Amino acid sequence: MSEKISSKKDDDISMRIDGNQNPYRAKEEEKVREMQKNATAEPNAFAIEGAVAAFTKGEAWLLELRKYIWENKKAAAEFINENIPKIKTMPSEATYLMWINCGELAMDDKKFCRFIRKDTGLYVSEGSQYGNEGEGFMRMNVACPKSRLYDGLDRLKKGAERYEESKG
Repeated sequence: MSEKISSKKDDDISMRIDGNQNPYRAKEEEKVREMQKNATAEPNAFAIEGAVAAFTKGEAWLLELRKYIWENKKAAAEFINENIPKIKTMPSEATYLMWINCGELAMDDKKFCRFIRKDTGLYVSEGSQYGNEGEGFMRMNVACPKSRLYDGLDRLKKGAERYEESKG
């Protein structure tokens, strides 16, 4: 496995609990105490307790989640490499959004992503939204159940085939 999954207590920990309005990146022990004292951005009623619970009791869950996402990234890369030869996955370690090079199939990533969306209903992000360096790329979220991942990959394959056919 290429992604580092660590359970050391001195590692930086990142947690974001949607809806709680309190994203943190902190050293675990010292920052948990600070979070209890200093609420930020007027968090809702569950935010402080949710963040404290995540930092103090969420390590096993976080490690399992990171492993699951890594497995999804590996499965997606294998599927794309075997079934969609004109697009290439890029290695990454720190995100659940895969960078996918679609430049051989479609230099205009915006046009390609719009086609995929319209033709298959699959939403992928245009790489160019991240600047000039992202042109010719798209991003795909793999933080999902395996059934949804494979559904999206099948849609991507069919959409890529139809896109290539439409180019003539």
